[in-house]
Amino acid sequence: MKRKADDRAPKTTKRLKIDTEPPGEDTSSGRTSDVLTLADILPAGLGKPVRDYVQGRALRLVERLNSQDEDEDERILRRLAAYALHGRDEYPLGRTESPGVRPPLTAAAVEEAMKRIAASDEFRTPAPRAGAWQKTGVLLGPVSKATVRDLQLLNHLSQALINHVGRPVKDVPGTGTAEIEAMAVNGRILVSANERTTVTTLLGYNLTEVLTWTGKGVHDDWTARKADKLDDLMIALASKDLPDPFDAESEEAAGIGRLVQLQVDCTMEPVQAEAVKTILAVLHQVMTVKGADRIVDGKTPGQDPDLIKRLITDDEHAGRIIVVNGQSGTQLKAHAEQNLLHAAILAGHKGKSSVAGGKRPCTVCWATLRLARDYGYDVSFNPRPGGLWSSTTSQGLHKVAKELGLVNVFEFVQGLITGNTLDPGLVQHATATSMTAEPATTVGLRETVTKSTLANRDALTHSESDSLDSQSPSSSQSAAEKDAPVELEEDRRDVFLDVLVAEPEEKTIEIDPQ
Repeated sequence: MKRKADDRAPKTTKRLKIDTEPPGEDTSSGRTSDVLTLADILPAGLGKPVRDYVQGRALRLVERLNSQDEDEDERILRRLAAYALHGRDEYPLGRTESPGVRPPLTAAAVEEAMKRIAASDEFRTPAPRAGAWQKTGVLLGPVSKATVRDLQLLNHLSQALINHVGRPVKDVPGTGTAEIEAMAVNGRILVSANERTTVTTLLGYNLTEVLTWTGKGVHDDWTARKADKLDDLMIALASKDLPDPFDAESEEAAGIGRLVQLQVDCTMEPVQAEAVKTILAVLHQVMTVKGADRIVDGKTPGQDPDLIKRLITDDEHAGRIIVVNGQSGTQLKAHAEQNLLHAAILAGHKGKSSVAGGKRPCTVCWATLRLARDYGYDVSFNPRPGGLWSSTTSQGLHKVAKELGLVNVFEFVQGLITGNTLDPGLVQHATATSMTAEPATTVGLRETVTKSTLANRDALTHSESDSLDSQSPSSSQSAAEKDAPVELEEDRRDVFLDVLVAEPEEKTIEIDPQ
């Protein structure tokens, strides 16, 4: 659960930033500390001048954040409030043990269970778009990612790959990808896609070229912006020295500032540090180690569990990006995050891992991830699911449930949806893509905001980390909406402590189903 906000937390939305300082400029208040220890997240091979700058700047900022000085700069106080207002949400880690013998659970039984749930009174009929949706959900706007930098980085990595593969072309099979997801696990990164054809495409990529390609002029602003931030970071990770002059407008300086931001946030919220360290180490290797710019083929884990166990657990593949497939043919058999989770379970890795992609998890993927946590797999993910799709995802849920030993899938998923005294149950979420829609509002059956809120095909399943980087208005918005003055997220050169701090009001809006 989120921590309570400090009394000094603002009641209105504010944009804050503290820019990266050039080397040699000390902006601290003069305090020093022999006690503070920064989170260990920087790659071992990072250039010493870069490491010294990042750690020195971060230490001064962490000291100020920990000072408890009521006369401290307002920006520091607001940043501190952001950690409380937007704390990291994690579901309890269960202790259920898998049985020695797997139960006779069939894919058809799981699919039937999901169809039964989707047709229940819990979900509205007809739905406003594909998938099954509850009668009410929550419309989300931009929030700080200070406590979930691991998920944000994985989102940026996934989006960079999606940008390169492209989106599917309507009525043209085998084109583009619906989704790519990434998992930071045991010192390496696994990636997967919803389609076998995309997995094959990924295997042919030079990662150095792909992950430093911003996609500007080809993709929507919000997707290119994510790739741009990843590009800055990768250039900084490959740097042996600080740029001279230290020009904040350069990609290298922007990336170094990003490292400062990550160093501070992981120190203030240590739960994310292990995954962030893994991600930075992998990206550093892609840029600096011969051969690491190629993706390792993890094949189909269900067909070769010994291979995936070796790839996830041995030292040889630490620091590498490994792609896994969910099926042997070209047809969809699971969503990407289900493929990743299945691989980790086959490898027997219950340690810390983090999963995120270009979109928020759908309801069935959310249930699959929660199932893994129930069985003691410490996986972090976006806890705010989108709609329910019950065909492909049912097969992915079947693979994971069978491996873990779950017998009654319907009972388990229905229990997650209903909740209990300690768990509110399923609450579906949509991203507020309309400029006229207010975030953090409850959405009902007749909505008074513009139809563009629901018009974007991905609007209801986008990861909310999209919103932190930029506004992503729907293409169906009117010219007036597009031209309306909008307070944008951080400029890409304002590279440190740019946050959105808000205490959103929750109110009900009604959706017009027409």
